[in-house]
Amino acid sequence: MVIFVQCTHTQFKQFLFRLKSNTPALATITKIKTKDCQIEKYLDFSIAQSRSGEVATRVLPDASICDDCIDDITDKNNRRYGYPFTNCTHCGPRFSIIKKIPYDRKFTSMACFTMCEKCQQEYQNPNDRRFHAQPNACSNCGPQLQLTNSKGQDIATDKIIAKTATLLKQGKIIAIKGIGGFHLLVWQILTRQLQCYEKKTPKTQTLCFNG
Repeated sequence: MVIFVQCTHTQFKQFLFRLKSNTPALATITKIKTKDCQIEKYLDFSIAQSRSGEVATRVLPDASICDDCIDDITDKNNRRYGYPFTNCTHCGPRFSIIKKIPYDRKFTSMACFTMCEKCQQEYQNPNDRRFHAQPNACSNCGPQLQLTNSKGQDIATDKIIAKTATLLKQGKIIAIKGIGGFHLLVWQILTRQLQCYEKKTPKTQTLCFNG
């Protein structure tokens, strides 16, 4: 990342201090190099579009939902109330959705979801915690919960999560498609049903259970 700063020497020292001490929750600064240069005079703050070229960066792993986003989805007065794909710059998918770098929305599995006006305003607001959050979305413009059978036909229900739990107890194997891929769910006593599937795929399987 290249940052052009126009200020006094004292202001620049303060800027570097705040840059190092006030990083976002998921950000890590590995090195800072500074130099004087002659550039045009800027009148405001802006983030330029990513440039192509040699890439020397790492992609962050996915992060569990933060407390602020939990507050959003549990607040009945919030526009993201109950929306399961809520995220911000402090949490949400990263590694699992990226197709190539730089980490821009157009290079992720969220590329097909165009942000609505309100989400776009958050994305462009430097004072918003969703400022440049690439997976930013809401119930109006982002992915939606949907329950289908093995033939891809919709299962009519207004309580998708409760219905899914019922199907699991009935011995059904559930494939949950998230933003970054699929997870297989099966009731604990029926885990042997997955043995045949495990022999057909080289990918590692993860078993979650209540300890």
